Amino acid sequence: MDDLPCSEASERNKRPILQVLAGLLHEGPVYAFEIGSGTGQHATFFAAAHPQWRWQPTELPENLGILEQRCERSGLENILPPMGFEVGESDVPDSLQNGCDLVFTANTLHIMLSERLPFFFHSAGRLLKPQGLLVCYGPFMENAEHNSASNHEFDVALRAQGCGGIPDIRQLELLADANDLRFQEQIHLPANNRVLVFQKLATFD
Repeated sequence: MDDLPCSEASERNKRPILQVLAGLLHEGPVYAFEIGSGTGQHATFFAAAHPQWRWQPTELPENLGILEQRCERSGLENILPPMGFEVGESDVPDSLQNGCDLVFTANTLHIMLSERLPFFFHSAGRLLKPQGLLVCYGPFMENAEHNSASNHEFDVALRAQGCGGIPDIRQLELLADANDLRFQEQIHLPANNRVLVFQKLATFD
């Protein structure tokens, strides 16, 4: 797979993220839906490490090519065929509603436009089973403050490029609450990044 484009950031962070996911998820079968799988490095690495996880990678329809190639070449039976999915544009398939144990995304929330964030949490809320987990990796602000000078500089650069910029955890909590998702914890990872964990509320008849 050396001829396929690779993200250096994904290579650096895939092991610490996997360690977090393995600690959060139960040992039995897990159905995971990844939003914004990019080059597929996370999907193939995670699926190879945990054959009991069924991993659904997704990417913008126009960017599926590399993801499809990497997933196919991996030969992993627990990776489902990559799906085109765009936050705010794509509907959650009926077959997946309330069917996922995990919704995962890495380094997407600071790229997408701020007005798309409500749609992201709406989709996650519809995808997850009660007590399922939404896990988001990337840089985040807290109480309108960056956790490093480098993240502040990164945020300025992102916004200059037309991206939404680094979101605030408190803003994300409110969006999550509106979709029956409750913020559980944040886990600090290298390079001033964090994992945010949300849980879908249980429903009772």
